[in-house]
This record gives sequence, structure tokens and C-alpha cells, in this order.
Amino acid sequence: MLSVLWEIIVPLIIAFLLGWLGMGWLTWRWRHTEVSMDEWDDITSRSTTAEAQLMQLQRERTDLDSQVRALAAELDECRRAAGGT
Repeated sequence: MLSVLWEIIVPLIIAFLLGWLGMGWLTWRWRHTEVSMDEWDDITSRSTTAEAQLMQLQRERTDLDSQVRALAAELDECRRAAGGT
């Protein structure tokens, strides 16, 4: 009985390892997306452009926020000068 187990266990281990490695390889290849250098350069340039645009919009927003605060202070001053609360 034990000799039969030793004869069966080695092929089972080999089959398990080959199946495990094969499934891992298939899974990796299935999820792997190839990108050409031209596509990669296009993606990185668009990303850089988008980051620059975002920084510009953030600066504009900061400027607009300061303008709104100045106008609100001016409005409060005008209300106080007019005698309102």
C-alpha cells in the first residue's frame, strides 16, 4: 500500500505544480496589457499637460478666492458705512 502511494504521490505533485504554474502564467498573461512606446509617450505627455492645467486652475481658484474675500470685506465696509448690520 505504501509503495503504491509513493508511486502515485510523485506524479500528483508534479501535475499539481505544473497546473499551478500554468494557471499562474495564464492569469498573468490575461491581465497583462502591452503598451507600445508611442502609446506610453502619448499617455505621459497627456498626463503632464493635465497636471499643468490642474496647477493653473488651482492658481486661478486661489486668485478668485482672494478676490471674493476682498469683495466681501468691501461689502461689509459699505454696509457698516451705510449704517446697516
